[in-house]
This record gives sequence, C-alpha cells and structure tokens, in this order.
Amino acid sequence: QPQARKRPFTFASGVQGIEPLIMAPSFSVQLLAATTLALALSVVATYPEECRDGQCQEGDDASALISSLISVQRHAQPVLLQKQQERWPRGQRSDDLVPVPPPTAQRPKASSSKPLPIPTPLPPPNPNNNSFIANYTPMNCMEETWPFFMEVAGEWVGYGGQNFISLPQVNAMPVGKMFIVQVNNYTEHTTFESIDGPVLNRGYLDAVQVNPTNQSDQVLMGLLYTQKVMDNDLNMGIHEENGQILHKACAQVNANITDPWNILRQGAIPHGSQPMGFGNMTIVVTPNTAYYVQMLLMVRETYEYSVQPFVPGCGSQRDQQMQQSMGTANNTVRLTNTGPLGMTQCCIGSSNYMRGMDQCPVTGCPEPIDTLIEAVKGLNVIKYAQLNMTTQRSIPPVVPLGMWSPDIQGGGVQNTAFVNLNAMAESRSFKNLVWLLTVQNPDGSTYQLMQYIQTVNLKFLAAGPGCPDQVWPHVDANTLHRMNMPPTPTPTPNEAGNCFTKCCGCPGHFKEPWCSKVTSFMGPLCSNSKTSCHMCGGEWCTTS
Repeated sequence: QPQARKRPFTFASGVQGIEPLIMAPSFSVQLLAATTLALALSVVATYPEECRDGQCQEGDDASALISSLISVQRHAQPVLLQKQQERWPRGQRSDDLVPVPPPTAQRPKASSSKPLPIPTPLPPPNPNNNSFIANYTPMNCMEETWPFFMEVAGEWVGYGGQNFISLPQVNAMPVGKMFIVQVNNYTEHTTFESIDGPVLNRGYLDAVQVNPTNQSDQVLMGLLYTQKVMDNDLNMGIHEENGQILHKACAQVNANITDPWNILRQGAIPHGSQPMGFGNMTIVVTPNTAYYVQMLLMVRETYEYSVQPFVPGCGSQRDQQMQQSMGTANNTVRLTNTGPLGMTQCCIGSSNYMRGMDQCPVTGCPEPIDTLIEAVKGLNVIKYAQLNMTTQRSIPPVVPLGMWSPDIQGGGVQNTAFVNLNAMAESRSFKNLVWLLTVQNPDGSTYQLMQYIQTVNLKFLAAGPGCPDQVWPHVDANTLHRMNMPPTPTPTPNEAGNCFTKCCGCPGHFKEPWCSKVTSFMGPLCSNSKTSCHMCGGEWCTTS
C-alpha cells in the first residue's frame, strides 16, 4: 500500500450521499449502489490523489483494486449527484432561510394600580463652573501634526480591488468539499474626515485603581472613514463599513508598558463583526525606484496575507500555505504536515484542495497582494507612510490586583453569535497594512496613491471528529487615488485612448477571463490622458 495520509472529507461525502438515496423508492438497488460507493470512497481516501484520479503508476500493489473501485465510484456518483441536487439544487434553496417577521404593535391593557409619580428633574451642574472640564485643554495636544492623518482627508477611489473569501456551503461541488471560494473584483469609494479636535481619555497614573496617587491622561486624534464597495462583475454593492483610524497625540506616563501602541483602527461591518487593531506608523524615504515594490514582494513571501487555508496543529501556518501555493493542477504537491496532528486525517493533504468547480480554478487561487504589486511596478515611489495594525497582541483585560500581563489589554474582533458559531472571525487574527505613497513623475512633479491589504481568519469545517476547525484567511487589497486627482493636462493626438486596470490590461489582450471593457474601465477622469491613467495606477490602452 502506498504511504499517504488520508484526505479529509472523501469518506464523509460518501456517507452523506447515502441518506438521500435510501429515501428513494428503489431502496434495495440504491442502497447497494450507495454502500458500494461508500466502500470505494473509504478505500480510495487512503491513496494519493494521482491514484484517485485513475493514474496509479504500474507496479502499485493495489492499482487494479483502486482502478476498479474508482470505476464503481464514477458510475455511481452521477446517481448520487442527481439525488443530492434534487434535494439541494444549486443556488439558494427554498428552505435555506426562515423569514423573520417585523415586530407588531402591542396593545397593553390600562394599569389599574396607582400611577407612579413623575419626579422633578434636579438641576445639572454647569461644566463652566468646573476647572477640570471648562478650558481643561490637553497641553501640546491640540494640533494635528502626524503624517497621513494630515494628508488623506477627502474621497478616494480604487477600481482594481480584490476580495478573497472561502465560505461554508454544504452542497458545493465537487461533492464533499462543502465550501466555496468567492473572489470579488471591486471598485470602492472611501471617504476620510478629520475628527474635530482632540479626544481626552482620563485615568490614574499606571492605571492603579486602589488609592491612586496621580493623574495620567491620554489624548487621541484621527480620522473617520466610510467605505462603499461595488463588485465589478455583479454590478452590485457587496460591502459597507465605517470606523475610525486614530493615533495618540499625547500618551500617559509609562504608556509603552501599560498601553504599547501608537495607532489603531476600529470598524463596524454589517456582517456582524467589529475589529479593533493596534500598531504603529513608519515613514520611509526610499533609496531607489525598486525599493517599494521589493518591500511588497517581501511581504508576499511571509504568507501573512496569503489566501491558502491551514489547520492548527499540522505545522506552521507559513509552511502549510507555502506548500499549497507551490502545487499546480498537473504537479500536485503532497503536504508534509508536521506538528502534533501531522500524521492524522485532520490536515490538508494536497495542494489541489482549493481547486474545484465551486472553488479556485485550475490555475490556482489568486493572491490579492499581487494586484498591489501589479499596480505600482514601474512607478517611482520616493516616500511612503506605512500603518501596521493588528489584533494579534490583543488580550482580555486583567483585574489590577498586583498582576500584570504583557501585550495590549483590549481590542480584538467582536462577532455576532451566528458568526461565532458558523464562520468565526478569530479575535486575534485581524491584520491590516496601509501605505500612503508619494509617487514622482519623470518631470519631477508628485502625486499620492494609497494601497492597503488586510486579512482576518475565519474558522469552520473540521475534517473529522476530534479535529480542529480549518482556518480560512479572508483577504482584501486595493489601490486608491483621490477623486479630485489626477490633474487634467491637455491630451495630445498620440495620447488618445482609455485607462484600464493593470490587473486586466488592454481590450483584446485581457489577462483574466473575467475582464471586460466595462468591468476594467477606470472611468473618464483616469482616461483623460496617459499621465492621468498612470497617476490612477492604471494601464493606458491606445485601442479600446
């Protein structure tokens, strides 16, 4: 028997397929077919994918048995699929959702008891009479002085965003995978607005709550943001979000110990999740034109923003993701899983796991960070501000009774009960990089672009009893430019053309099958001239 670990789901899918068949009228015949199929799948599951595809090498001890069982599977599977699809047709099932009626008006009976007396409101204290409130101005913390925060107010737009998410779907194809992959190529409009004035948080020195000896406050400043996202292919809204990006304008004494961060992002998402991540800002003056792109490539090499799933206990996250990304449809990589679960059926066994009818195409899963690299390659980025925010260091608060724990006591990702039970966004898995770029034109003039990438891990679908849920990164990335930019130089005859997203390229030579003149067109502002197109991060096409 060839040495290979069991692949998750295969046997489970066979067993799951028996139930609809047993409910069919011809009980005995279909029970036999289902039982044979389950036997085939259970044996086939112990063999490598190439054997399960009917391509065992000559000399394999059980190749004849495997081939015959696969033949049984292939003849029985259409019957199984037909019965399963009759019960679960593709698309939305009629029994999938239960409408929630709105509340109706109540008509209570009048109370027969003695009416409650209406109190007379007490006069409130006047804040002008309290020196700790009136004119209590945080010293040296009244004016915004931080880069990025002084520069980004206004509306930004990006046409080449990419969203990657894996989602639970019990009747996904092929049978047994039970998840789908959704990739949205999107346009977004994000508006930043400065918060009016400093925000004062009061506290005691070192957060001592018993017999405090002194005051030590914190002052925040920052931005409000509103984000609206439209899918370029579906032509519909897919995401809205609002929140804040803040920074410390003045920090409390010993803040590097009790509250070690300088910037934070907090957002509200209609799915029922609220991330709050902390971090720091870095300002970089680049030494050469390739520096920024090389930095993005190094971020890519960390796999921290990869879309590939992984299983806790089956080795490091990076090793699992890297091995999956190395395989191709014609050159499958069997994952070398390590860790305490490395030799169990809990782990992802093959680099083809993410390929399938309702998953990634044969070419593999796209990585959103590649859209960022494509958008800026060839640009001369002379300076950038980087915001690096994460919930990774967030921990629950502790009672201040002499105990102390490192990391940040607060933050994380908060979810609704449905999200926590079905596809939990892990509290400490949110990561977000934002870059504000200063790009120099050949004539010496400059303009700004904004790029970002973010990820959060979703947990759902265990390979079997006792196995941990698999972890599925949900990744977004986009390149933005200001709505009132780029400038509009007078076009010349040899500049006639239109601007399209770099990830698609020009009509007639589109790089992806989903690209079209409609979905990849970057609009009239960017198409005003070749210079305008380059400032939008697009590709200038002289024929359209």
